[in-house]
Amino acid sequence: LRRILVVLQFAFSQLLIIATIIAVSQMSFIRNTDIGIDKEAVLILNGNTDSATLARQPAFKNELAKIPGVRSVSCAYDAPVSDDIWVADFYFNGNEKELDFAGYLKFGDEDYFKTFGMQFVAGRAYIDRPLIEVVVNETLVKKLGWKQAVGKRLRFPIDGEGTTGERTVVGVVKDFHTYSL
Repeated sequence: LRRILVVLQFAFSQLLIIATIIAVSQMSFIRNTDIGIDKEAVLILNGNTDSATLARQPAFKNELAKIPGVRSVSCAYDAPVSDDIWVADFYFNGNEKELDFAGYLKFGDEDYFKTFGMQFVAGRAYIDRPLIEVVVNETLVKKLGWKQAVGKRLRFPIDGEGTTGERTVVGVVKDFHTYSL
């Protein structure tokens, strides 16, 4: 019985050592992985989205930008690494066929990409026209089979009431992690 208990104790200690090594390597991976955005020194302030607050956003944004040390300010619905995503069906280049996946939408102003350090692989950010122009990521370009995405047209809901609108793709950003690693 004593030999069996010693062997079991040795086996359990080896399992715990292996589990510890795996946990440490996973935490190292999470700390050191490039998630595709710059998350250092970014302050996110949550606010209301009522019409009065939205009307004051440009003035608030300008005042924040005047603070010494502030490199960029963006007004956005949410951060790129948030689980809060608006999912919508969409169509491309006049095609009315249902796709086997939906679009994950993030809303932000023209400084969204600069503020979060997103890298463009093609095109540019939209210039104060987020309801007309759109920026997509590399994964969407691959899923749609596009060789060149800039200039293509996407049509998807503007609001929850089924109103649709066409937007022109003006840029492609490098993929970034939205969810936890």
